[in-house]
Amino acid sequence: MSKIIGGATSQIVIDTETPINTPTGTPLRSRLMPKHYLRTSSKALQEFNRATHHPTPGWDYPADSCTAIGRLAQISRMLPQAIEQSIHPAQRVHEHGKLLIDNGGDPDQQMTNFLTSMEEAVAAAEALNSALETMHSISARMILDIS
Repeated sequence: MSKIIGGATSQIVIDTETPINTPTGTPLRSRLMPKHYLRTSSKALQEFNRATHHPTPGWDYPADSCTAIGRLAQISRMLPQAIEQSIHPAQRVHEHGKLLIDNGGDPDQQMTNFLTSMEEAVAAAEALNSALETMHSISARMILDIS
């Protein structure tokens, strides 16, 4: 049996009958493919950037800015958790003693650097969210003068 994940433009077919063990022994069929959700999200953001680069119908009013900033704030609220959870595969492989580093690097040192970078990314995401929440509050008070 196969499971199809995705929409009309991007589909992933997963064989749900044949277990494939990951480096940590978890059968692949029991796991969704989280990286594909991020691909879909990044494509959606790319399309938003394209659609809003120039003035277009339906993208005319201060309320449009407020809505967009509100959605970006919503996304940014989820970023810290997503960043923290994105390191789990590498952490599990490291904990099982299976992590190798190109050119013979030290896995323990690289994992320490990785965790430090993750903490910095989480702090930056939290700062981004704070700024977007402020922008959203400000834009919520903006209206079009129709006089």
